[in-house]
Amino acid sequence: MHHEGGFSYPSGHAVTAVVFYGGLALIAANSPFPLGVRRVVALAFVGWGIGVAWSRVALGAHNVTDVLGGLLFGATWFCAVQAIESARAARRTGVV
Repeated sequence: MHHEGGFSYPSGHAVTAVVFYGGLALIAANSPFPLGVRRVVALAFVGWGIGVAWSRVALGAHNVTDVLGGLLFGATWFCAVQAIESARAARRTGVV
């Protein structure tokens, strides 16, 4: 068993979980599969990301504030990238 030497703010696992699993959920939600399948798969990815964040607290690797900070930072990063990509897509199609 490995014991973490200290806490870090924000939790890198939580940041990565939001960005990675949030991205997979977005891809699943916009896939060509039937609506029910898209919803189930997208919710599974969201649940997996939440599970990663929760596991950091449950394993004692982070404080709750470390994980919450990581979730907020990851969500901010995810939204910023989505906004940039939406602006680029609008500019490509001439919608701007």
